[in-house]
Amino acid sequence: MALKRVMNNRDCRRAGFTLLELVIALAIMTVIVGASMSAFAFGPRSFTNQVNSLANQYRVRDVTRNVSRDARRTDLEDITVGAGYIVLGEITYTYSDESVYRNGTEITGGIKVFDYSLDGNRLTVEVESTENGSESFALTVDVYIRG
Repeated sequence: MALKRVMNNRDCRRAGFTLLELVIALAIMTVIVGASMSAFAFGPRSFTNQVNSLANQYRVRDVTRNVSRDARRTDLEDITVGAGYIVLGEITYTYSDESVYRNGTEITGGIKVFDYSLDGNRLTVEVESTENGSESFALTVDVYIRG
């Protein structure tokens, strides 16, 4: 009977967790909670950056698509390039106040650079968006005009 009581006391002492096991479990839980909190904290910021980046790309591509399309439909002798404007047949593109206009109607805003040059039958158009969030987007297009 006394031997049985000693065995029960010894089993009870071994049934709990040691301090070292508790510290290790706490450290693991801290890492897991920290990782999940950073995912929640940086997820919306990453989403916003992606949306801004896509908006920049859309604006730049929209301008280059319009100018390219109109340039391909125009003969070389109907193109006039000047300071602050480009005329493609009956269509005039102008740039002011970070916006590009087509025949006086705004195509898009948020454009930092709208440069163009005519070299022979090659029209080069460079468009760069303003920084929206953390980055801008630039695109250069060469359009060969029929002569």
